[in-house]
Amino acid sequence: MAGQRSRWLAATAPLLLVLLVSWIYWPGLNGPVLLDDAANLERVQALASGEGFVLDVLAENTSGPLGRPVSMASFMLDLYWLDGGVRGAKLFNVIVHAATGCLILLFCLELFRALRYPREWELALWVMALWLLAPLLVSTVLYMVQRMAQLAALFSLLACWAYLCWRRSDALWGRRILWLLLALAAIVMAALSKENGLLAIPLVMLIELAVLQPRDRAGAQVPAHSLALARIHGVLLLLGFLVTAGFLVFKLGSLEASYARRDFSLWERVITQPRILWLYLGQLLVADASSLGLYHDGFRHSSALLSPISTLVSIVAWLLTLVAALWSVLRPAWRGIGFGLLFFLVGHALESTIFPLELYFEHRNYLPAVGIFISLACVLGTLGTRWLWLRPWLQLLLAVVVLRGALATAAEVQVWSNGRVFHLVAIHRFPGSVRANENLAMELATLGDSAAALSYIATAEQLDRPGSFRHRLAEAMVFCRADGRVPEDRFRAWDMTRQDFRDDLVNETSYSFVKLLLSGRCDKTDLGALAEHWGSIVLAADPKVVTPKLFLSLAILENHLERYQSALQLVDALLVRSPGDTKAMMMRLYFTALLGLDAEYQATLASLNQALEQGLLNEQERYNLQLLSEYQGAGQ
Repeated sequence: MAGQRSRWLAATAPLLLVLLVSWIYWPGLNGPVLLDDAANLERVQALASGEGFVLDVLAENTSGPLGRPVSMASFMLDLYWLDGGVRGAKLFNVIVHAATGCLILLFCLELFRALRYPREWELALWVMALWLLAPLLVSTVLYMVQRMAQLAALFSLLACWAYLCWRRSDALWGRRILWLLLALAAIVMAALSKENGLLAIPLVMLIELAVLQPRDRAGAQVPAHSLALARIHGVLLLLGFLVTAGFLVFKLGSLEASYARRDFSLWERVITQPRILWLYLGQLLVADASSLGLYHDGFRHSSALLSPISTLVSIVAWLLTLVAALWSVLRPAWRGIGFGLLFFLVGHALESTIFPLELYFEHRNYLPAVGIFISLACVLGTLGTRWLWLRPWLQLLLAVVVLRGALATAAEVQVWSNGRVFHLVAIHRFPGSVRANENLAMELATLGDSAAALSYIATAEQLDRPGSFRHRLAEAMVFCRADGRVPEDRFRAWDMTRQDFRDDLVNETSYSFVKLLLSGRCDKTDLGALAEHWGSIVLAADPKVVTPKLFLSLAILENHLERYQSALQLVDALLVRSPGDTKAMMMRLYFTALLGLDAEYQATLASLNQALEQGLLNEQERYNLQLLSEYQGAGQ
């Protein structure tokens, strides 16, 4: 009877975990829209209002070079299957989180069998529970756009699990070939969810070389298919090193140049990341609520190996950890612990290395965290098998970690459940964050407290680059939200430097500000005078340094004001900078039609028809071109 009861509890434990996690995360569905949520989901929201096209949503996301169509397709599912709003999107994220937890259980079952641990079901359950209830992952689940990181992790784990299932077969090919096809398909889906999904390939290689090959060689005779796979993965490993080396040799200059928009260099980012990886690890093991959240933009980078001294200490500590992990992989009893540490490091191989991303983001741990919890479970599996008296104490320790994680996760979800609470807590935790100060300012402005809001904007400017045009725009948005009016003396004092024109944050804030003006929230402002002054600054600059987004934002504002000649002037300036910009050509066709400029209209129409023949227009542009052509034809 006792055995039957324990089997029943083991079978129902995953379901109980999923229900617990869903209950804990439920309040977070009411949370706010944050950072780049709106920008990434703008095209999806256009579908809800009957505008836009599905193919454009799938093909034209600019977050990464591959477009992330799988993630964008999932956001469309929110629209058609759920409520299409913030709550529905966050609910989908929670569902993905629960599904990933279940997949971790399946993956770890196969992994621990390959590692030949007894009680593999118990160990897999520990990994599932530790991961599902990790407080560090709250910011991934409840930050809508991080669905991309979630899906990349989900499909990467699916690839790893399917590969393990395929390798369980006694032959290289055979009836289980479907598992291999599933693994390959999952790798593609992971990469099309987010580019770091490509890490599924080295993770599969890690499983083969660190787990399956040693297992096969432990037998009396190594299977022929195992020898073949060893050669294949060896070649892949060599190719990986060669491609990486080639990239560094031929692309190092352009990579360094891409750091121009950051306040740290390539070298400074590389030597800072070991410090951050230890912080991530600490948060996974013992979460510190005072350091949880999105606003780590104030994190101080390392300027040299000894500045701060923790830089060199962290690098040495990781080198020793890497040596220990490789040593562990070579010893059957400790192999799982070393594998988990290597899994964590491989999972950070893209976003925590050389690329010019921001220094610190919690969502980068969504997949790597699995490796750390595998190591913890393997400590139980190894020591608990050697010394049976130690097993209950280790189980108790893991239970404490899970319980503490559940309580901390529940508390963190409550913070994420209310926008104002979220921003008040954020400014308390991250007073040195520019974003935390700016976002709290917007919340206070919405409440009508422009004086307090402007004080936080001033603090943000002190922390950032003083005099940046971004902060002038933030001030204007505060006035709009609080009073419905940007004082004329404020916008008349605007000016922009060459650095402002190249600043991505300035351009994104400009677009957000124009959308705010068009919403009617700033109806007491002299929009004509504001647009005229701002436009004169942009048109006086070298067109090569002005981004297309800024030109188009101002053209949209002038169109709203029905000042089509001014809008056309901005679009023409953009076409001087980027002659093949199809969005600019579409707007030029529209404005020349309204102004009755037949010669200019016909020239632009000819250019667009040529772009159409070359397949350069998206679905929205094709539709608009047809409408404008029909409209002009009817007018003649």
